[in-house]
Amino acid sequence: IGDETIDTKGGYWLFKVLDEAIREIYDEDRELLVTKILDDWLAALMDDPESKVISYLDSEMKAFAARKARAS
Repeated sequence: IGDETIDTKGGYWLFKVLDEAIREIYDEDRELLVTKILDDWLAALMDDPESKVISYLDSEMKAFAARKARAS
Protein backbone atom coordinates (compact mmCIF):
# COMPACT_ATOMS: atom_id res chain seq x y z
CA ILE A 1 0.00 0.00 0.00
CA GLY A 2 1.49 3.29 -1.04
CA ASP A 3 1.84 6.44 1.05
CA GLU A 4 -0.87 8.81 -0.14
CA THR A 5 -0.09 11.58 2.38
CA ILE A 6 2.82 13.04 0.40
CA ASP A 7 2.91 13.64 -3.35
CA THR A 8 6.38 13.37 -4.86
CA LYS A 9 7.71 13.23 -8.39
CA GLY A 10 10.72 10.99 -8.82
CA GLY A 11 13.41 10.61 -6.23
CA TYR A 12 14.00 7.93 -3.64
CA TRP A 13 12.62 7.01 -0.26
CA LEU A 14 15.34 5.83 2.11
CA PHE A 15 14.64 3.86 5.26
CA LYS A 16 16.97 2.83 8.02
CA VAL A 17 16.01 -0.25 10.03
CA LEU A 18 16.71 0.57 13.67
CA ASP A 19 15.48 -2.65 15.19
CA GLU A 20 14.35 -5.90 13.68
CA ALA A 21 11.74 -7.86 15.54
CA ILE A 22 10.78 -11.16 13.99
CA ARG A 23 7.41 -12.35 15.13
CA GLU A 24 5.43 -15.29 13.84
CA ILE A 25 1.91 -14.53 12.64
CA TYR A 26 -0.38 -17.39 13.52
CA ASP A 27 -3.09 -18.54 11.11
CA GLU A 28 -5.87 -17.19 13.34
CA ASP A 29 -4.21 -13.75 13.52
CA ARG A 30 -3.55 -13.79 9.77
CA GLU A 31 -7.25 -14.45 9.09
CA LEU A 32 -8.21 -11.58 11.41
CA LEU A 33 -5.85 -9.23 9.59
CA VAL A 34 -7.12 -10.30 6.16
CA THR A 35 -10.72 -9.91 7.32
CA LYS A 36 -9.99 -6.39 8.60
CA ILE A 37 -8.34 -5.42 5.32
CA LEU A 38 -11.29 -6.75 3.33
CA ASP A 39 -13.76 -4.97 5.64
CA ASP A 40 -11.85 -1.68 5.31
CA TRP A 41 -11.70 -2.05 1.53
CA LEU A 42 -15.42 -2.78 1.29
CA ALA A 43 -16.28 0.15 3.58
CA ALA A 44 -14.20 2.48 1.38
CA LEU A 45 -16.04 1.21 -1.70
CA MET A 46 -19.42 1.76 -0.08
CA ASP A 47 -18.49 5.28 1.11
CA ASP A 48 -17.56 6.42 -2.42
CA PRO A 49 -20.73 6.88 -4.49
CA GLU A 50 -18.71 7.14 -7.70
CA SER A 51 -16.73 3.96 -7.13
CA LYS A 52 -16.69 1.34 -9.81
CA VAL A 53 -16.15 -2.15 -8.51
CA ILE A 54 -13.01 -3.71 -9.94
CA SER A 55 -12.03 -7.01 -8.41
CA TYR A 56 -8.36 -7.47 -7.62
CA LEU A 57 -9.04 -10.71 -5.80
CA ASP A 58 -7.36 -13.85 -7.06
CA SER A 59 -9.07 -17.23 -6.75
CA GLU A 60 -7.57 -17.88 -3.29
CA MET A 61 -8.83 -14.54 -1.96
CA LYS A 62 -12.29 -15.14 -3.46
CA ALA A 63 -12.43 -18.58 -1.81
CA PHE A 64 -11.43 -17.02 1.53
CA ALA A 65 -14.16 -14.36 1.18
CA ALA A 66 -16.74 -17.03 0.32
CA ARG A 67 -15.75 -19.07 3.42
CA LYS A 68 -16.08 -15.97 5.62
CA ALA A 69 -19.47 -15.11 4.12
CA ARG A 70 -20.77 -18.63 4.76
CA ALA A 71 -19.49 -18.56 8.35
CA SER A 72 -21.39 -15.35 9.13
